[in-house]
Amino acid sequence: MMTNHTDVRQAVNFTTKSNVQIMNGTYTSQLAIQNLSSGDNIVYNDTATREIWFAVDAKDPTGDRNVINIKGIACLYNCVPEVPKNIPLGSIKYWSNKTTWPNETLPKDGDDVVIKAGDNIVLDLEQTPILNSLSIQGGLTFYNEPLAMKNLELRASKISNYG
Repeated sequence: MMTNHTDVRQAVNFTTKSNVQIMNGTYTSQLAIQNLSSGDNIVYNDTATREIWFAVDAKDPTGDRNVINIKGIACLYNCVPEVPKNIPLGSIKYWSNKTTWPNETLPKDGDDVVIKAGDNIVLDLEQTPILNSLSIQGGLTFYNEPLAMKNLELRASKISNYG
């Protein structure tokens, strides 16, 4: 059986009913197709291909390979925590308002700032401090007052947008 997977994955794990991992590459390492067992697989994870080939049968006398678990793993190393999805944005909060931030303290130079899922922040400062990082998991809007003709500058060494 061949199936296409187009989502980004660093790995795909195949395990048996008793949670024993079936190593990748077992599909092509078999000499003849009749020697394949359920779960034997090969994962072509390069961007151009993104295919998984795996065998399905019910010939395992122990029954352990009659149930195969397939799990795609998006990230193995240096992973960013998963961000909750589909959380509606709350009421508008302004960046310049101390009550917007934890401990009612405005972000300062070198801070790691997180706009949490559900937060709805409006950047209303002409220039932010130089943040170490900004993780946007909710909403961030730049204040737009056309007649004021101001440029707003968001400054950070690293900005990650997950919202």
